[in-house]
Amino acid sequence: MASFLGFNFGGKKETVQTPPAPSNDGYFNFTSPFLNVGKGNLSLPYISPAYTGVGGYVRYGQDNLFPNLLRQLYHTSPLHSSIVNYINNATIGGGYEIINGKTDGKGKVEQYKFEKTLELSKLVKKITKDALVFGAINMLIKNDKNGVAVSAKRIPMDELRWDEEATKYTYCKDFSRNIGLKYYDKYQIGKPNAEGILTFRFDDGDSTYPMPSYASANNWIFLDGEASFLHKSNILNSIFPSTVFKFPKKPASDEELQAYKQTLESAKGAQQAGRAIAFFENGAELLPTIETIATSDNDGLFLQTDERTDSKICQAWAIDPILMGIRVSGKLGSGSDIKQSYIIFEKNVIMPLRGEIEDVVNQIMTIFMIPGEFKINNYQIIGEVIVDVTENK
Repeated sequence: MASFLGFNFGGKKETVQTPPAPSNDGYFNFTSPFLNVGKGNLSLPYISPAYTGVGGYVRYGQDNLFPNLLRQLYHTSPLHSSIVNYINNATIGGGYEIINGKTDGKGKVEQYKFEKTLELSKLVKKITKDALVFGAINMLIKNDKNGVAVSAKRIPMDELRWDEEATKYTYCKDFSRNIGLKYYDKYQIGKPNAEGILTFRFDDGDSTYPMPSYASANNWIFLDGEASFLHKSNILNSIFPSTVFKFPKKPASDEELQAYKQTLESAKGAQQAGRAIAFFENGAELLPTIETIATSDNDGLFLQTDERTDSKICQAWAIDPILMGIRVSGKLGSGSDIKQSYIIFEKNVIMPLRGEIEDVVNQIMTIFMIPGEFKINNYQIIGEVIVDVTENK
């Protein structure tokens, strides 16, 4: 169940002296809008309450940009992003309704105003995606003079940090530069003219910051995104067939050197495959010697890696690859396999997430003093009945 972050009460922790910043070995710098990543274990961000940044917030990862990495992985891995979108659609694709609300004219107007103010249909889609990608939903909520919420704005996890006690929040559009920092307190229900951050977490809460359930597969997700770039680079940077040109003399001038370069560059890439190249010299002994380089036999290794990558990403999301259109080697598969896999997946992933999103919206409705219950309509991508089996005791 989703829960309020930081609403557990306890003694104040002893202040710890901030240690020196960890070594940058294995990490790259941030370049907007995406990270330069590759080295280091992408599944294990460095998070320590003693390692604080400007404004007193705990740094989220060694470079404080782990949520930015999560967003980048979503954009670079086709399988990962497809799974996120698949789960999102399966969870809230059936729409919603508010039941047991007020039936009088004034009550209906207040409910309509609430839905329009928050753009509830769009908001539900966005916060569900936040829950999947970041493992948390953050809302900036403002109260009126009577302590009733009048506005709520979603803030993605890559634009927010907080302190160890989760009572002070720092907002920034780009934490790589720490420009335009804004500070907020934790939201207080019913406090007049209050403005603060309300956070819902979808992990076990054993760390200062949330860790999405798929984080253990981050390295595999990275490989999935990089594989296409690797093949693209190999194609663009290769000459068909791969060759070495040995010239018996140095170019007599810069113009001659540029002519050689232009000739070779014009033969690179898939579009120029099989193209003939012509060189002209005053004598056969001055023509270049052309040697063919043996092609690499690592293509089979790449194919094995691709299969294992798909398997590990699906495993991290607890989804059968067959639901994503991936046929596992040595397994024929059938329509019944898809139906069975979907039923298991819906009951173990979709239905619990749907309940958590309902809890989040219902708590927001309570803050806005909107009576009723927010319910997400049942929506099954594969039309099969889910049957609860009760054991006889």
